[in-house]
Amino acid sequence: MESAPRPTFAIITASYAPDFEPCRLLVESVARHVPADIKHYIIVDRQDEQLFSVLRSSRTELVLKQDILPPWLFQLSFAPKWWLSLRSLPVRGWVVQQLTKLSVNAAVHEDAYLFLDSGAMFVRPFDPRLTVEDGKIPLFREKKEEVRLSWNTRWHQVAARLLGLPVQDSYDTNYEGNNPIYWWRENLGKLQRHIEGITGKDWVTAVCRLQRVSEYVIYGMFAEHILKESSRQYLSANARTLSYWSETPLNDDELREFRQKLAPDDFLVTLNEHAKISPTAIRRAFADV
Repeated sequence: MESAPRPTFAIITASYAPDFEPCRLLVESVARHVPADIKHYIIVDRQDEQLFSVLRSSRTELVLKQDILPPWLFQLSFAPKWWLSLRSLPVRGWVVQQLTKLSVNAAVHEDAYLFLDSGAMFVRPFDPRLTVEDGKIPLFREKKEEVRLSWNTRWHQVAARLLGLPVQDSYDTNYEGNNPIYWWRENLGKLQRHIEGITGKDWVTAVCRLQRVSEYVIYGMFAEHILKESSRQYLSANARTLSYWSETPLNDDELREFRQKLAPDDFLVTLNEHAKISPTAIRRAFADV
């Protein structure tokens, strides 16, 4: 019997002008450590297209939010952090960023997606195709008491109502992380149709009407609790990522000390973009990894 063909993968990053320099570092690291036939798509606002255009290459493409979102949702030029919706109250830019990831199947046609934030950076060779096990890709999900937090519970409760799942008082699961997040393109289409079936509205309108939303929690709960085995994803909390969460900048010595924490199988480093760490210092610290 012939084995099933390996799925195609795409790396996807939603970014914006203040995160341009970290995103440039990510693009450089993809070119250095990820096979050249795996494309990298960067989602940006139309107003940031010129800035990010220098990152375009044979394997790096820009996707404009305005090209994948419906025409009744548009950015306010005088208040770019808000989008005007003709079907809901104005939508915060943070929610629109979640919407663009949930809409990315309109522009990116590879079989599987690997989402990374702008502050991520590959430091060792990595091929996402090697994460496939018995035709399944990872579904990042932690289960521990430490994540029974108010903000995490709200995200889960919102997702549960959107998906038609029972709502709990608290949740000990977490689908968010500064590590790669994997989705199947096919599952994303199923998620969109499921939301429409539950809410009786087109799925973008349904999400626009939410005040708090986490795209990763919505997809994660859908894959784990609705698709279940048919999701073709296996649960994994193995991030293989060294993360810096603080917003305090690091100098050269502190970056070298941070780098010493890199585990032998870590292939990714994520640095909080709000820390505004010098890209030059980051390159120096990790140049010989």
